[in-house]
Amino acid sequence: MHVFKIQIQTDDVKGLLERASKGVSSVNGRLNGTTTEGRFQAQGVTGQYKIEGDTLFIGIEDKPWLASYSLVEEKIREFFQ
Repeated sequence: MHVFKIQIQTDDVKGLLERASKGVSSVNGRLNGTTTEGRFQAQGVTGQYKIEGDTLFIGIEDKPWLASYSLVEEKIREFFQ
């Protein structure tokens, strides 16, 4: 599993996850969970997230073999901006 972290820049974690969920849905994916942990899948990428304090940890469990982890990470980061 490839794990990376994102510093959360807002106190509105619920709003952040709602925006991320809409972004994932826009590419025919799903993001399900709570304000502390959950799972996502979209375009052949599956993974999980966990929030501890102001840090969001993302674990990529599976991805298309042609896509590099750096590309997948970049796209996931866009959903959590």
